[in-house]
Amino acid sequence: MNEFPERLKKLREKEGTQPCVLAELCGISKNSILRYERDGVIPEIVSVVKIADYFNVSVDYLLGRTDDPNAM
Repeated sequence: MNEFPERLKKLREKEGTQPCVLAELCGISKNSILRYERDGVIPEIVSVVKIADYFNVSVDYLLGRTDDPNAM
C-alpha cells in the first residue's frame, strides 16, 4: 500500500504548510507536491529526502515502511 500521499498531506496540514511553500523550500514544483498527494505519485529519492528533512521525519516513515516518524 502506498502511504506516502496520506502521510505527506497529513504532515503538511499539521504544520500548516501550503503546497507552494513546501515546494519552494524543497526545490520541487507546486504541481509535483499536489500530484504526490492527490495522485499517489512517488517522487525521486532526492525529493523524498528533502521532504523528510523538512518535516524532520525518517524517509521510512514517509514511505510507510514504519509507523515511527523517528525510526532510522
